[in-house]
Amino acid sequence: MSAALLPAGVQVWHIPQRGQDVAAQTSLLAPQELVHLGALTDTATRDRHVLSRAALRVLLSRWVPAVAPQQWQLSRAAHGRPELAGPVAAGRISFNIAHTDDEILLALCAEGRVGVDVEARERPSDALALARRYFRDEEVAALEALPAPLRQQRFLELWTLKEARVKATGEGLSRGLRRVGFALDEASGIALLPNVREEGDAWQFWQWSLAGTHLVALALQGQGEKVGVQWGRLLNLQPVEMDAPQLLRTSAADQARMYSSTNLEP
Repeated sequence: MSAALLPAGVQVWHIPQRGQDVAAQTSLLAPQELVHLGALTDTATRDRHVLSRAALRVLLSRWVPAVAPQQWQLSRAAHGRPELAGPVAAGRISFNIAHTDDEILLALCAEGRVGVDVEARERPSDALALARRYFRDEEVAALEALPAPLRQQRFLELWTLKEARVKATGEGLSRGLRRVGFALDEASGIALLPNVREEGDAWQFWQWSLAGTHLVALALQGQGEKVGVQWGRLLNLQPVEMDAPQLLRTSAADQARMYSSTNLEP
């Protein structure tokens, strides 16, 4: 399949860790992934590795049917970001994986670079202490100005956006979290702080509430036109019904599009 025929926009797949036949999906992994799997001792981590990689390989092969799931070659960039290395001209396809608790998210797009992050809304943390360590001064000031009960939620909103953006560029969390900054407003908008705008590469951002329990952020770099985001859920590598996540805000509010899993086929 040529790049021109690949799906437009971004696909985000929700892969719940519970209710999956992990053993059946293990056969889809490549030899090097099986070696890595053998080195993992925690069962939840092992299952997450299998489920995310099997889903990635199956979805890629549905995009490009001439390539079997086991034939996709993956490599790592300088800061450890996984990316496609073949066997076809797959340089235009970007993917990113995020997980927390029992939830896995896989984002795919045929143009640009994509990053995704998910965090539990009830994740305990010292919001101000972490913000002072990892956030821009403007973001810290915005947090300090909020009433205490609202700080944790806004901290997680900023954190997920920052992590999604850093994962899209692959520059590493230690360097990227403080370098990038966001301004959020009550009109459901997302904007990069002016002094961190990057010339030549358009950015688009989205943020959702998933099932009321998790925050999801998506970052897309390098697509000049506003694009749509399609959501789906995979259970044992098959699409199943899901309630569309609640869109909280976007950098392109007038053109954001949402689809439920009934509109999205892998």
